[in-house]
Amino acid sequence: MKKKIFAILSAAVLGCCALTAPAFAEETQAPETEQTYQLGDVDMDGEITAKDAQRTLLGYVRMLAGHPDVFMTDEQIELSHVFGLETPGQLYAVDALFILHYSVRKLAGWTQEQLDSFFPYWAEKLKNSHAWGKK
Repeated sequence: MKKKIFAILSAAVLGCCALTAPAFAEETQAPETEQTYQLGDVDMDGEITAKDAQRTLLGYVRMLAGHPDVFMTDEQIELSHVFGLETPGQLYAVDALFILHYSVRKLAGWTQEQLDSFFPYWAEKLKNSHAWGKK
């Protein structure tokens, strides 16, 4: 008897779900808009974190190892180009380093104004340094 009652209730619940699912899906669909992401937000989750640096570095290592199946889209690769070496389809370790520095400074409490100037300032400083081959 319990099995029959359970089967009837299950069928009723499934039937109700089947009837309401299309109507519910139509109501909750968001309008399609183009999402823009901040430079450095490689995983496109809305925040620049160490995960973005990790994804960039892993993609870079896979690219160096000759794996054609780099698991990043072209848009994600473009978002990783924080240093300014914007070769399409290329990943760079220096970008991963900069993204990691940014995320650490964000955790340390830097203001948004300081963070907004972080990538351009340090990219220019490094490009003009001895480490980059300039004297």
